[in-house]
Amino acid sequence: MRLWISAALLLVSSLCSAQSSPGYLRFPSVHGDTVVFTAEGDLWRTTTAGGPAARLTSRAGDGVRGAISPDGQWLAYTAAYDGPAELYVMPLAGGIPRRLTWSGEGAQVRGWTPGGEILVATYRASTLREPQLAIVSPATSAMRKRCPATAWSTSRARRCTCSTWPAAPPPRWRSR
Repeated sequence: MRLWISAALLLVSSLCSAQSSPGYLRFPSVHGDTVVFTAEGDLWRTTTAGGPAARLTSRAGDGVRGAISPDGQWLAYTAAYDGPAELYVMPLAGGIPRRLTWSGEGAQVRGWTPGGEILVATYRASTLREPQLAIVSPATSAMRKRCPATAWSTSRARRCTCSTWPAAPPPRWRSR
């Protein structure tokens, strides 16, 4: 009987501590009062006021780095469902994701342009050792290469995107 009571107390205490732990939330994207973030290898949506979060993705493989479109209707994200990381887009309200890239070289979502196209960092068609910043049309999946994506920044008003080379080569180049 004591063993059963001890086991029940241990279970209740572990459940209480699990509910009070904050979790490991990464890569937030905010639009208005909507927040999308990565946790447990999936994308979740909640409000800036807090409260329960709704899981948006649930496939095997990691879905990360969600970015909400400027109109707040779409969510672009990087996922490694069928091999290398590729670009996907889905309605922010939830629904079936649509794969936009098939390069096999990996694609990392970096945001959206003011015109509603998706910024990605990719090695596709790159002649350099670093990824290139490209713009992908969510309607046609057409990709236009822009510039090196080693360091970049988008202005708060989303009017300008800048990209620069690092000051020195990464240390891994020296070890070859």
